[in-house]
Amino acid sequence: MLRAREHLAALIARGPVLALELLRYSTELRDPSDLRLPPEDLRAMRIRDQELEMAGRLIEDLAAPWNPEEFKDEYRGELLAFIEKKAKTGGTSPAPAEAARSPRPAPPSDIMALLKRSLSRRSARRKH
Repeated sequence: MLRAREHLAALIARGPVLALELLRYSTELRDPSDLRLPPEDLRAMRIRDQELEMAGRLIEDLAAPWNPEEFKDEYRGELLAFIEKKAKTGGTSPAPAEAARSPRPAPPSDIMALLKRSLSRRSARRKH
């Protein structure tokens, strides 16, 4: 969320385009050796073949070409509408408190239950 704090950025020329790259503060960087990563051997992690197959099927089901037109920047739309309104009326007034609050995040889901439900729907579709 860009409006919540300051960010470091670098403006980089890439051919005829200027690209803005967000950078990290040193306090945001972690030494990879400090990370507690799982072993690469799936057997050591006690991951069963059935779980790997289920994960692979889920990835296949959810894979789709990237289409940026499917996603809308709601903040930008609201900001442009606000600017247009101000340009027409010329007046200013404090924003209502509800508009300043962010929506609450959804509670976490049981990922295994969701995976199983998704795969059972896919199996049912294949049978028809």
